[in-house]
Amino acid sequence: MNITNIILLTIGAAILGGIIVFVVVKLMSRKNTQQNNIDKSSHKNEIESLKQALSEKEKAYSELKEKLKTVEKGGNVTITSDEEDRLKDEISKAKEKIKKLENEIEDLEDECDDQKKKTKKIEAEKDEIIGQLENKNKQISSELQETKDTLNEAREEISLKKQSLSFVQEVMTAKRADDKSYSERIKAIREIKDYIEEDLEPFVSKNFNDIREGSAKWNDYFGPQLNEWAEIASKHWVQGKVKIAFVGEFSAGKTSIVNRILSQNDASAQLLPVSTEATTAIPTYISGGITTTYCLYSPDNILKTISKETFSRVNKEVLNQVKGISSLIQYFVMTYKNPNLNGMSILDTPGFNSNDKEDSERTLGVINECDALFWVVDVNTGTINRSSLALIKEKLKKPLYVVINKTDTKAEKEVERVEQLIKQTFAREGVVPKQYIRFSKTAQIDTIMNVVKSIRRSADSENYVNSLVNNLIPNCLSILRENVNRKNSEHSNARKNCEWKENSFYAGLKSMSNKCQDTIREFCSHLKTRWFVEDKYKMSKSEGDRLVNVLESISNDDVPQVEKIFSENVEAAKRLQKTHEDLSDCKAILREMELHQSKLIGLINKLNK
Repeated sequence: MNITNIILLTIGAAILGGIIVFVVVKLMSRKNTQQNNIDKSSHKNEIESLKQALSEKEKAYSELKEKLKTVEKGGNVTITSDEEDRLKDEISKAKEKIKKLENEIEDLEDECDDQKKKTKKIEAEKDEIIGQLENKNKQISSELQETKDTLNEAREEISLKKQSLSFVQEVMTAKRADDKSYSERIKAIREIKDYIEEDLEPFVSKNFNDIREGSAKWNDYFGPQLNEWAEIASKHWVQGKVKIAFVGEFSAGKTSIVNRILSQNDASAQLLPVSTEATTAIPTYISGGITTTYCLYSPDNILKTISKETFSRVNKEVLNQVKGISSLIQYFVMTYKNPNLNGMSILDTPGFNSNDKEDSERTLGVINECDALFWVVDVNTGTINRSSLALIKEKLKKPLYVVINKTDTKAEKEVERVEQLIKQTFAREGVVPKQYIRFSKTAQIDTIMNVVKSIRRSADSENYVNSLVNNLIPNCLSILRENVNRKNSEHSNARKNCEWKENSFYAGLKSMSNKCQDTIREFCSHLKTRWFVEDKYKMSKSEGDRLVNVLESISNDDVPQVEKIFSENVEAAKRLQKTHEDLSDCKAILREMELHQSKLIGLINKLNK
């Protein structure tokens, strides 16, 4: 037995108990009164019978007396004394019985009066009990209503939990909607993205810090554009289409505008589910297709099919029961066979709400890949709040159109006032929307469609990897080749300078050697002339001075010059070694850049198979 039945049985038992008490009191009072009435009536009937019998006896007695009188007068009527005594005795007994019964009647009447008093007291007690029962009944009714309300809330809570569990179950068991080729494409996209992030970007960042100015726009290649390319490349439903997103605060009417675009006033067109409670709870792509399909895109980049019923019942209330919905779904993908979607993909988003960070993060993750953003404002809110304004300034990077919605609910002057207030707010913050659009459920659809048709598709994100291969990498290779040529020239000049310094060093050594040899020859020639003389090793003062002068000349002039040339030769050799190392490094970087080019081209060819 569930809790609902137990509560209802308890309440029913309390009510039934009160009713039983009331009925018992009522019946007891009625029974006592009836019993007294019955006893009194019985005694009265008996007295009447006795009185009637007494009357008959008295009549018989009177007849006897008359007979006695007749006898006394000499009549022929005779009466025995026994008959007379018997009648007297019966009359006496009847009178005694009547007296007794009359006494009993008096006692009964006294008892009846007492019973009436008791009955009156019981009636008062009954009225008091009835009042208490009525108060208790009101209290029970109030508690019953509160219980019913609690039960209804519990039923709604259980219903939401059942819906959320059913939704989670279908998400977890949903079958893949993509084929093998699409899975391979997703894998190829992931390989390219990982290769650029983990290999190419670190390589370029490391080796091109000193030559960035005047070359490629590095941030365009290694910033958000990479993630945007990967996102769009994995979404076949937006390839080659103009992509627009409807964003704004909660309940601004975004989904209703999307439905107007889908239907183009065609009542038979397939629309998004909209109700007073259900709003877009997860970013939803709506694109043209051959058939109507409902899919979800998981965080691990798998497209899964879900039923229309599941999609229709997924609202904020249901999803609030599911914690961490981002771990299950990135966004929904819907396709319609709808000519109004030719060449266009629409993104319907949850309302931005400062209290729902998860919604905002899911929305921000996809809207900036669009070609244009339509910020929808409910005219009844009067302006743009601070959190929305901060988000627009800091997070939204694409052309912005402001849609002032539900204008049919305000007078023209009030709509004009709201629009001017919004314009002033944006101007004060330096935000310049492309256009302001007034719209409502009664406005012509061309009010929106003329603007949508004017938006041009940006192919930058779709052509990202081609731009990488055709612009960035060739630019890097050109720079590296120029570096190699410059380093090669520096190395050649260093080698020539080193050779010249080496020749100068050897020339200086040779000059010093020649001077030394000339001095030796001159000194040896002098010795030969004195070979057999006793003081043959002695020199004259003039000879000694001349030798000293020659040696001092070599020491003061030739040796410092040779040392200087040697030092210059060592520096030239170091410079030669440095230019050789720089040239080798540049050649290695060039070869690695050429390998990156080859690797990336191979990955792109794999993606485009």
